Order: sequence, then C-alpha cells, then structure tokens
Amino acid sequence: MKVINRIILIALGAVTLSNCEKLDQNPYNSITTKNAFESASDALYWRDGFYRTLRANFTFLEKRTDIQSDLLNATTNFENREGFFQSWSILSNNGSIASMWFDRYKALADINLSIEKFPSIPTTSASERTQVDQYLGEAYALRAYIYLQLAQRYCPQYSDANKNTPDLGLPLVTSYDIKALPARTTLAQTFDLIYSDIEQAKTLLSSKAGVQGATTFTIDAVRALEARAALTKGDYTKAYQAATAVIATGKYPLVNTATALDAIWRTDAKNESVVQLFTSANEGTPTYSLYTSLSRANGKYTPDFIPSQWVVDLYQGNDIRKNVYLKTFPTAFKTGNFTTALVNKYPIGSYGSANSYVHAAKIFRVAELYLIAAEAAYKTGQETQAQDYLNRLRRARITGVTDITATGTTLFEEIKTERIRELAFEGFRLDDLKRWGDPVRRHDPQGGTNYITIQPAEQFYRLNKPATDFMFVWPIPLNDTDINKNIKQNPGY
Repeated sequence: MKVINRIILIALGAVTLSNCEKLDQNPYNSITTKNAFESASDALYWRDGFYRTLRANFTFLEKRTDIQSDLLNATTNFENREGFFQSWSILSNNGSIASMWFDRYKALADINLSIEKFPSIPTTSASERTQVDQYLGEAYALRAYIYLQLAQRYCPQYSDANKNTPDLGLPLVTSYDIKALPARTTLAQTFDLIYSDIEQAKTLLSSKAGVQGATTFTIDAVRALEARAALTKGDYTKAYQAATAVIATGKYPLVNTATALDAIWRTDAKNESVVQLFTSANEGTPTYSLYTSLSRANGKYTPDFIPSQWVVDLYQGNDIRKNVYLKTFPTAFKTGNFTTALVNKYPIGSYGSANSYVHAAKIFRVAELYLIAAEAAYKTGQETQAQDYLNRLRRARITGVTDITATGTTLFEEIKTERIRELAFEGFRLDDLKRWGDPVRRHDPQGGTNYITIQPAEQFYRLNKPATDFMFVWPIPLNDTDINKNIKQNPGY
C-alpha cells in the first residue's frame, strides 16, 4: 500500500461526504469525477464531507500535544497509550504521527479537487451561485486551517532568520495530482499560501455572517483563523486586528458564571463559540478516554494521565473554571484508591451515550481571541490594550478579581499564565511553548509517586526538555520520506 502514503493520494470513492446542512447524514456509496460536480447539491455533499473528515480527526491534537507538554503526568494505570509523547520518545515511524500527516493530506486532496471544480458547477439562480461560492470559500478556509495545523507540528517556529531557508516549510499541494511528489517549501512560502487562502475565504464568505455556535466556517471564523495563523507566524499587527475584529462584533460575549461555562463543555452550548463542529452521539473516539476513563465496575475513575499539581494550583477558589475545567473524582490507581483532580473539559456521559459521546470540536472560542489580542497588543507595544483584553477575560472568569496593572515582562508572564488557565487540555500548550521559546519542565504530580508511573522515573516524572530540543517539531513520517525522496526530513530524526 505504498501508494496511500504519498502526500496527496486518495481514492475518490473513499471521501466521507454527507448530504444535509445538519451534517448528520450518510455519505455517498460511490462517486466519480464525472458525476461529482454537476449541481449545487453536489457541492453541498463535498462541503459537508470536509467537516465530517475534520471532526473525525480533531481530538488528535487535544490529546497528543498536551501529553507531550508540561500539563500532565502519566499515572500508574498508564499502559503506553500515547506514552512516547509523554516520554519524548518520538520516532519518524510512529503511527500516530503518521496518521495526522496522512489524514490531513488526504483531506487536502478532497479540498483541492473541490476548489478546482466548484467554480464550473452549473447553477440555476443567483442565490444558488452564491451558495456554491460560499462552499468554495469554506474550502479555502479549511485548506488554510489544515496547512496551519501541519505547519505548527511539522515545521520549526517561523522567524525572519529562517523564513527563506529551503526545506523547512511544508510540501504544498494546491491541485489534485496523484502523481505529484513535491519537495518542502520555505516557511515564507507555506505561510504565504495560508494567508492567500484566508484572503480568498474572506472574499467568498463576506456575506456569510458569523453566528454564535456556527457549525461551519463564517466570515468571523475566517478572521479567527487569520488571528491564530498570524500569532503563530509572529505577525502581531495582523493577529491583533483580526482577533479584535471578531470580539468587536459583540456576537460572542464571554460567560461569567460556572453554570454557563460548564454548559459549553457539558452539553456543547453555543456560548462563546465562533465555530464548533456538529457531532453525533456515536461518532468517533470519546475525547475523555485518556483523561478520565470511568470504570463501570467500581464507579471509580482510572485515567492514564492527570493534570500536574502546578496546573491544579493555577486555579484559585474564586475562579469559575476551577470546578469546570478540573473536577475532583474518586480514582483507582494500581497503588490504591485516591481522590484526584481530573480533566473535566470533556465530561463523560453529558448526553447521548455515556460510553461513546464525543463532544463537539471547539474550533474557535472567543476566549482564545481575547488572549491573542492581549499577546499581540503586548508584542506591538500596546500594553494598555494588552491589559484591557487580558482583564476583560479575567473579570468574566474570576469573581472579584483585581485587574492586572503590571507592565513589561511581568505583564507578558500574566498573559502566558492566563492562556494556560483558559486553554489547558485543548491542544495549545506545546505550540505555545514552541512559539515563546520556552522549555518543557515535567512538574511534580498530584499525589507524588503514589499516583504516577515511576519506572522509569526520568521518563514520566522529571523529564525536562530545553526550548531548543528538536522534538518540539515532529518528524515527517518515514513512509513519506521513503516514497518521496524530494521531502527532506526534519533535523534530528
């Protein structure tokens, strides 16, 4: 099966397409290029298929990158599920790393074909043409979103010093060509494409107004994507403009009660959501599986990974996130029974099936945009604005909080700390450390050695990594470098 390991190869009959705006219908049984782009309805099938694929792959980053970071410790229940991330034993032939790469390039093949074909789809009215153009805009937005994900994981941090260095960017594929074997581009070229696709999406989706809890990309979602991409690149002026533009719409007010915040995660309430993907009750792998893992036999929780003690200590008693993002449960480890603070952002059995429900993927939350605005304002010398956006988020989350008035590096550290509190366990931490040039320090666990895997201790307890460690960047999968000799492997692998 070498053919499927090529970057862009995909059998058209394997695309996952669904056939209604609710995004919950069955895909076509078969499809060919001759009959796949004949009407606006066909475009809708393709568009819905993009989202189905996206949500099927979304939980990957929520789990793996945070496990690799400093947020979690492996417990004595650990049985090597994703353990190489925790121990930084990362190899180019690892299946999880390869699956992220392949799944996203597979999705890109479908998107590229649609970008080629959507403009020539015949339509019967102006409104139908507008709909197809909007689907095209969503395709551009999703291509930019996927390439950004890939750049965050498989490319080094963008800088003026390395932006034009050959072979540090991604192999860029913008057309459906099953024979292409592209080389890696520069980081500048990679982000140029991401930016170009975002601009195309902004134009085509200009009339698709944002709405709280949208299940597909809107103009506000594209701006949120632009803010995240610009922050990743270090383009702070653009990041600030895009983030504040979404905030200024007033459509996504921050909640300020524990009940409302809990509903975002427990029942996928639309509060604060710029985009969250539709998810059916029995679709995919439960998000909570590594973080809680309830044993039905004894009613105790048996997680593989638990928040480090320093993460637990970040939340004060007057912080409404304290018992929403974390919650104390009876736990059973191989060393005995305890009471432990566990990740609660993806509660078990919120609705639907208690054993299989997958929470709606929160693609963009407005809280992230407040943090982007604060960081970008600080980086552009606008400390008053940085304080303002940081404090607006803190006032919504912490009862009776005192505003941050610090300046300079102290202000920046406050912004970084607030980003941990708000975005923990959503897959941001490793990329944040990479962007800031900060090291990973495996902090002391809850419960000391009673709770954690201590053999070998250096892997799961005191494993520290400097910011210069090459494993902050994942390797290009071995199968792909073997098949496509034009792809240069990342240094160190």
